[in-house]
Amino acid sequence: MSDDDNTALYQSSSALLANVQGLIDHYEASTTETPITAAKILQPKDKYLIAKHNDTTVTSAEFASHSEHLFNGSQMIA
Repeated sequence: MSDDDNTALYQSSSALLANVQGLIDHYEASTTETPITAAKILQPKDKYLIAKHNDTTVTSAEFASHSEHLFNGSQMIA
């Protein structure tokens, strides 16, 4: 490659990178959203049911059974 070719390639590359940087800067400036946090990604607080020996159960406050086998089991215990 000649020096002229290297100079032309350098100028074209510099212009391309400047355009890309300009687009990135424009995108970042126009984005007013807050970054996504782990709380947004993770599931809401889990709902649980724990059955211990002697038919003792522990549940979260939000737990509601919609499964037939759990309903039938709870009817047998009551």
